[in-house]
Amino acid sequence: MALLAATVSCALWRPAPAPYGEEVKAVRSLEPLRQRLEAADAASANLLLTDIGRNDYSGFTSVFWRMVYRPFTPGLKRVLIVAGTRGNATADVECALELIDALRAAPAPGSLFNADILPVVNTWGWVHGLSRNQEKVDIDQDFGSFLSREARTIRRFLRGKRYDLVVILREEADAAGFSIRQYGLETTAVAERIVAEIRSRGFPIEHRAGELWLSPQEGILSVPRWRLAAMDRMGSLSLPGYARRHVSAVVYTVVTPLALPLSDRIAMQRAAVDALSAEHAAASEAPAAAPPQS
Repeated sequence: MALLAATVSCALWRPAPAPYGEEVKAVRSLEPLRQRLEAADAASANLLLTDIGRNDYSGFTSVFWRMVYRPFTPGLKRVLIVAGTRGNATADVECALELIDALRAAPAPGSLFNADILPVVNTWGWVHGLSRNQEKVDIDQDFGSFLSREARTIRRFLRGKRYDLVVILREEADAAGFSIRQYGLETTAVAERIVAEIRSRGFPIEHRAGELWLSPQEGILSVPRWRLAAMDRMGSLSLPGYARRHVSAVVYTVVTPLALPLSDRIAMQRAAVDALSAEHAAASEAPAAAPPQS
C-alpha cells in the first residue's frame, strides 16, 4: 500500500516550470482598478478598501485588494466573492468591480448581505494578460500544494473564517456557453434556476454531451463530496474545492466563455451573482457553520 501511494505521488509530481522572464510585457495597468476601488471606498461608509497581502515579483509589486462591505444591518449572511484568479480573463474582474459600484450606490436598508470581495487575485497575470502567475502556477488549481504566494495568501486570509456563500468568478477559453459549478450540494435546484435565468436572456449554455466526467451538462457541473474528500487527500484541491472543505457549505463557480463579447460575459456573471446572492440572502442570527469534512 505504501508503495502504491509512493507511486501515485511520483506520478502526480511535476517539476516546477521556469518563471516568466522580462520578455513578457505588460498589456494593462492596475492604476484604473486602484482608482475605481478607492473612489468606491471614499463614497460609501459601508465599503472599506483594505488588503490581505502583497504580490511581489522581480520588478513587480501590487497590493492584494479586499473590499469589505458591511451595511450594519443585523443578521445578514456573509458572502465571499473571488475574481481574477486567471489573468487572461477580464469579465470576472469587471463583474466584481461592477458589484462594488452597485454596493456603493445601494442604500444600507436594501442590502442583502455582508461581503468580502477579492476583485483580482492574479494581479501579475492580469497586468500581463496571462492565465498563470509569474511563476507559471495556475492559482485556481493550487489549493492542495500551495506553490503560489497567491494561494498561500488566500489560505492565510481564510483561516478561521466562515461564509454562508462563496462565489468564484471564472472564464475559460474552451467554454462554448455559460455554466455553473457546485460543490458537495445534495440538490441542483438553485443552479437550475440560475441556468434558466441565463438562458431566458438569450445567452448560450454549456453542454459537453460527449464528456460526462466532470463536464457541464445543461450548464451545471455538480462535484460530489466524496470527490472533494479524495482530492483533499491527494493534495489536488482547487480554490472552490478548498473553500467547500474549509470555509463554507455553499460554494459555486460561475464560468463564462472567453469567445463571447465582453459585455455578454459581464452580463452573465452579474446575473448569476445577483441571483445567487438573492437565493442565499435570508437573514440568519447564527454565524455560518463549518462545512462538514466528509
